[in-house]
Amino acid sequence: IQGVGIEKVEYDANGDLKITFTDGSIQTVIMPDKHNHVFGTWMLFTDEDTPCDQRLYFRVCATCSAIEWKQGSDEDHDWKIKTTAPTCQAQGYDTKTCSVCAETVIDNYTEVTEHAWNDEYQYDSIGHWQECGLCTGVYTESQAHEIDEVGCCNICGAVLGTPGLIYTQSFDATYYSVTGYQGASTRVALPSEYQGKPVMEIGESAFQRATIESITIPKSIITIGPSAFYICKTLTEIIIPDSVTNIGDHAFFNAQSLKNVVIGKGLTVIGKNVFLYCRSLESIVIPDNVTTIGDSAFSSCTGLTSVVIGGGVTKIDANAFSSCTSLTSVYYKGTASKWSNITISSGNTDLTNATRYYYSATQPISSGKYWYYDENGEVAVW
Repeated sequence: IQGVGIEKVEYDANGDLKITFTDGSIQTVIMPDKHNHVFGTWMLFTDEDTPCDQRLYFRVCATCSAIEWKQGSDEDHDWKIKTTAPTCQAQGYDTKTCSVCAETVIDNYTEVTEHAWNDEYQYDSIGHWQECGLCTGVYTESQAHEIDEVGCCNICGAVLGTPGLIYTQSFDATYYSVTGYQGASTRVALPSEYQGKPVMEIGESAFQRATIESITIPKSIITIGPSAFYICKTLTEIIIPDSVTNIGDHAFFNAQSLKNVVIGKGLTVIGKNVFLYCRSLESIVIPDNVTTIGDSAFSSCTGLTSVVIGGGVTKIDANAFSSCTSLTSVYYKGTASKWSNITISSGNTDLTNATRYYYSATQPISSGKYWYYDENGEVAVW
């Protein structure tokens, strides 16, 4: 009957089947004479989307066509369980979905967890804080920086700039340059940001004759101006980030104590006199992106014993390696035929007379002098 369902099915006192419908009507099915029924499989009488514990099943006797009925139960559910772990903002729970009738039940709630604070700090110019790795926009109360003499926070590592740095805003007011230093610390760290704007340049002669031993350059710097570290006689090490694309002439002129230099991969030209008279420099790696090594770039680097020259170099200007009297090994990141195409100007006999090795990632079969990087990233000869 349209809109009328079955409310209950049961046997009456005579053994006949009594069906009670939701509209209150009752239908009695007279059962046949008793005998040993041979029933077939149970078949679903109610709709397929009816929950398992509300379903009605029947089966028919093959001998007399008698019908036997039964109602489903909770045991008929075939639960598939998906567990949602608790977070610091919500309880965990299990979602149970029956693969038979698609009924869904949520239960087995678990308690909200503690916040999982990230080890790495977030910071600004005022303080630092930790963010929760499990939820969004939840963080600890900001704490004030604990600044050392270099201008770095001892807790979060934020580089806020060594006291005494002088900043100059660009003409278009979009960034700052470091144009001088009047501080007392021999270790200097440049910030990546100043007054809400990026620090993008070390200006011309910014640290000229400054008594500093080391300097930390952030990735925001793209230019090191001419004579930036001119006659910084106590400077011992510097790492030039990959973001730096231009180093001006005389940038490290007569930095007599400069021993460790890492040139970033972004540099394309090493200008004139950049490392002139850097007598403590023992080795240098010139990246593949560098195309030109300028006049007297490494002239009078008397402590220089080896140099790695990238495969992108096409021009070595006059006296680039003049008076490099200790230079014995040149490791070229290319082939012998490619080396012969490099324009090498006069005054570079210390370079051309050194033992030259050509790069080979695998041990070559042919005779000759070859080199590679070992498992520690160090230069090694085959």
